[in-house]
Amino acid sequence: MALADDPTRAVKLYHAPDTARDAKVRAMIAADLRKRCPAAAFPEFVVRADDGAFAGFVMPIVTDAKPVHELFSPRSRRSEFPLADWRFLVRTALNAARAFAGLHRAGVVIGDVNAAGVLVSDRAVVSLIDADSFQLGSQHPCRVGVPEYTPPELQGTSLDGVLRTEQHDAFALAVLIFQILFLGRHPHAGVPVRREIALNDAIANHMFAYTRIRPSRLAPPPNTLRLSDLPLGLATMFERAFAGFVVRPLASEWVHELETIESGISPCARIASHQRPDPDRDCPWCRIDACSGVASFGTDTRPSRTPQPYRHVDALEAAMRAATRADRNGGEAVLPPAGADPAGPTPAAAEAAETLRRHRAAGTTSTGFAAVEAEIRRTFEKARAKAQRALSVELDAWRARIGAWAVPRQASEVRIEAERLRQADSRHQTEIARIHRHLYDAAVESELSRMMIADTEAAPIGPRGIERLAAAGIRVVNDLTLETLSGVRGIGDRGTAALLLWRDMQAIAIARRTTVSPEDVDAASKAMTEEWARRRIIAEERLHRLVRSLDQAVDALTGRAEVADHRLAKAMHDHAHALLDLSHLGLNVVANKRDRRPVAPVPKPAKLRKGTSCPSCGGPMTKRWARGGTSPNRFFLGCSDYPRCTGTRPLRRKSP
Repeated sequence: MALADDPTRAVKLYHAPDTARDAKVRAMIAADLRKRCPAAAFPEFVVRADDGAFAGFVMPIVTDAKPVHELFSPRSRRSEFPLADWRFLVRTALNAARAFAGLHRAGVVIGDVNAAGVLVSDRAVVSLIDADSFQLGSQHPCRVGVPEYTPPELQGTSLDGVLRTEQHDAFALAVLIFQILFLGRHPHAGVPVRREIALNDAIANHMFAYTRIRPSRLAPPPNTLRLSDLPLGLATMFERAFAGFVVRPLASEWVHELETIESGISPCARIASHQRPDPDRDCPWCRIDACSGVASFGTDTRPSRTPQPYRHVDALEAAMRAATRADRNGGEAVLPPAGADPAGPTPAAAEAAETLRRHRAAGTTSTGFAAVEAEIRRTFEKARAKAQRALSVELDAWRARIGAWAVPRQASEVRIEAERLRQADSRHQTEIARIHRHLYDAAVESELSRMMIADTEAAPIGPRGIERLAAAGIRVVNDLTLETLSGVRGIGDRGTAALLLWRDMQAIAIARRTTVSPEDVDAASKAMTEEWARRRIIAEERLHRLVRSLDQAVDALTGRAEVADHRLAKAMHDHAHALLDLSHLGLNVVANKRDRRPVAPVPKPAKLRKGTSCPSCGGPMTKRWARGGTSPNRFFLGCSDYPRCTGTRPLRRKSP
């Protein structure tokens, strides 16, 4: 509970304090762990009872943070972290690894890792709580743990008296990072190939459901991220952590790898809320969202507006400028010039005002005066409503006469053409990235194909194993695959996994010193780039023509709108007279003169007809009123996307 005089600190009181806890808390305070490890809420002061006995300790409060498991599922992530995307998850995992690494440098092993003890802020800052359970040296062990984060060698054993190591924490950290990046999935929870397997048994038997280097009795769940979606370095880190190898990646290794991953994240070219883990591969979130029907990140499924690395953006900028200008000067936004204000009320309104004055002067009873006033109000309100309807009809007719609806249609054409051009640029960029990746992979494979297994001292098998591989025709590192090794006798699953992991680590080392020159990429993509440039010139010219046509249409429409229209002017004058009459009678006061002329309507959500779709575009429809026609029923259903779509349906009367 929080301290009354210091809301930034809280006190933790034990129900059953003992000497071991007293000594552990005092050792943590003496080691100054609160300052050395600011990511964890370590004890700061000892709290004692009235008799001087140990009762608990004072610690800092972690504010504005939520448990890390709120990041796992799409529903809780949208609720608690609405702005979180893949980049945010990578930063969270990176900060978690930094927190673990800082504790290990200070001689602390967490031991009791669990999702409830890891808090995350809106800025991806990671804080660790329940620090009094952490292990400090060999004299103050951690006695508890959660099976979900307990390493295979400790599954099913009593943790009381077990001295935890950084390798034990390495497993828990890897599980936590995997759950953050794989949206809550546990690495050892998958779809069983045969019978059901308990999670603790899967962990104890190193059944990594996502492995690519050894057979497993578990398959990855559907609609999830795959190791092949990740850069090879990160995928290999997970294989080392979960596939049964003795040495797991430490927190410092995760920090280095996740920093590399974070710097290589690139936006998806299709969906704005998606971030690609590997810039040279397709976006996995597009695949997952399409298969599952659930948005992995946020609710934004609009096409990405990431600027493309091309210089010729003037056509796109001109298109957006022209379309925005058309929105402001076309369709319902077109307004007629203001008419002259009426010189005074109508004779009928003047006579009605005189009637009201005489009744007041004669002292007519309140009931009688109210009846007279109500009748006059009804008469002039009816006249105002009639004038309003006439103005609305005439305003629509005037917009149709001057061609106001043609401008939004042309603006829609400009936007469609601009989007096609933008998508073409995005596809070209993706193809360039794929060519770069192909050249990069080819260079790595070429060196692996020249690397003889027998000449490599670091090979994870002995001379007899190398002889078995040679007898099977496997002599170079690039020959090591799951398919080729499955036919070699005497290697086994563990030897196969060790060889494949060793091959991947050799590939990572080669990749880090391999570069692909821009000249090689240009040469490999020359024909494709030339064809793209030719088509882009044609597309730009077509877009420029549409933009010029739209600008001319807007200019012409603006000129036509300034020309006086006698029918509309009369409707506006009648409407202004009706408002002035009400104001003269003191029945309805107009706030200002702008209310006496038509204004652009405030956008409101249309009342859409449920279950009725537009015959042209399939979208929802709304009830509208027809200005002409021979049908006695003047109402009909029109597309809610009018004027872009002009689909209609008859409105059928309900049967009595």
